[in-house]
Amino acid sequence: MLTNPTTGSNGLGQRQVVGDMDGDGRGELLSGDDDGDVFVYERVADDAYRSGWQQAGDGDARIVGGGLDLDGDGAGEFAVARFFNDPFDVEARRWQVDVYGATGDNTYASEWQVEVLGGQPRGSGIGLGDLDGDGDVEWVLLTVPNLYVFRATEAGAYEPVWHNKVRETHRPLIGDVDGDGVVDLVFNGDGQVEIFSLAVEGAAVERPAGFVAYSLGDDAIGLEWQPVAGATEYRILRDGEVVVDRYDGLSYIDDGLSLGASHSYRVAALGGDGVVGPFTVERSAKVFPAPELKSLQRISTFQLALEFSAEMEEPFAYRFRVEPDLGPVVAAVADRGGERILLAFAETLPDSGRYTLSITGLRTIRVFLLSSMPYRAPPVRCAPKCYRQQRWRSSLTSPSLRVMDCKGPSPLAIPLCKSRRCKSTATGSFCNWLRRYGLWGVPTALTLPT
Repeated sequence: MLTNPTTGSNGLGQRQVVGDMDGDGRGELLSGDDDGDVFVYERVADDAYRSGWQQAGDGDARIVGGGLDLDGDGAGEFAVARFFNDPFDVEARRWQVDVYGATGDNTYASEWQVEVLGGQPRGSGIGLGDLDGDGDVEWVLLTVPNLYVFRATEAGAYEPVWHNKVRETHRPLIGDVDGDGVVDLVFNGDGQVEIFSLAVEGAAVERPAGFVAYSLGDDAIGLEWQPVAGATEYRILRDGEVVVDRYDGLSYIDDGLSLGASHSYRVAALGGDGVVGPFTVERSAKVFPAPELKSLQRISTFQLALEFSAEMEEPFAYRFRVEPDLGPVVAAVADRGGERILLAFAETLPDSGRYTLSITGLRTIRVFLLSSMPYRAPPVRCAPKCYRQQRWRSSLTSPSLRVMDCKGPSPLAIPLCKSRRCKSTATGSFCNWLRRYGLWGVPTALTLPT
């Protein structure tokens, strides 16, 4: 258990910030308390942390946010909003907001400060997101009854660019909540939930929604998006440069890339008159080998443990499903630095039988998608040169792996692709699916002893 290392009443807030705040490759956890102190714990090993930095202060410092690069200087920053309340002078209530940056390993200092008059600590918070689609992070300060959007003007400097009245929200929601490809800002208004997004005027066609970028192994990155009404083709940018001027599909494989390289992508629709619509929010991916599921083991009557060869993002329970149905997965927790995931079931696991564990949308921290999601596609005429299928067979105590690959009989009787860039939407999606879910050998089944 991590404790507050500072002195005072030490009441903690409901929000903490997690990230590599000083750029040393180790994760940190930031928190503040009700007597004005802020402190950082640094991860030093699996389930092991040390107190790395602390700063005493005044006011109520339980509102914190950040953990990302807020000013484009390549380093992470975090914000602390301290509330000062004089019970005998309501007019003297104010917020002191500081943005901190790292000055060295496990050392931080305030690099910018602003004061906001009035407000209350209850229902306030800080949110982050790219609200205008320019690739830079904006941060949102919600100090009831006011909400402010800030953006960086230079390294270590910020300015407010938008304001609105707000009710108690705790923290604004930032994300594409309606799937139109535009980032939305959501908060509680006067008797209703209010949703705002950046207005795009005069666009002949809309932004492509559902745009994602993901690694496809050692030399390729896959892109996918949803169709746009009125669009005839699409334009694809890589790192700000046009990589495909006109493309008629809804999925694209950018291959021939270097292992370990990171690239950013944006896509725009072209209308029938050739007019280019607004580009999507930038998505980035890193070319990285696919992770492997190293073991699967039942560690209790209600739990399964999945061990991976790479660090995975924090999972969600709804992404895991067992067939025949064994009841819902009620919890999924990343363990051992993210290389193991523990699944907790609502009901007791059986002692025997054959079951299939399906995983959807689970990513490594390097954004490689793992999935055994079922896919039903019409007959197609192209497929990658090699389709590999793995089945995970486990006795729960001594699992073993059997691989069927290109050296043996082909599990799918489909002619080979002449090119990895399939022109047809259906065949393109199927090729992406084979590479993403088949070629890299995603385990799909486990066997309980009979």
